[in-house]
Order: sequence, then structure tokens, then C-alpha cells
Amino acid sequence: MNYIKLLNAAFEKFFLDDRLNPTHISLYMALFQEWNSSRFADEFNVNRRDLMS
Repeated sequence: MNYIKLLNAAFEKFFLDDRLNPTHISLYMALFQEWNSSRFADEFNVNRRDLMS
């Protein structure tokens, strides 16, 4: 899994889609970080309280 390529692809989508706002992007980045922390597992658990902190 190439972390930089995945992020660059996401940033390009953010740039091109004017429906997205900073809240969407922040949520995506938080979930991406959790996915990275789980070593890009096919499935991973998310705890809202932990994610929000």
C-alpha cells in the first residue's frame, strides 16, 4: 500500500469535487489515519470518541 499515492489521489478528488467541504475532508483524513494505524486492513473498527479526539 503506497500511503503517498493514496493521499495524492484523495487530494485530487477533493480538489475536483466542489460538493466537499472541510468537514468531509477532515472525516476522510481521520478515517484514513485509522486505516493506516490498522496497517491498511480490509476491515477495521472505529470508535467515535477516539476518532473525535
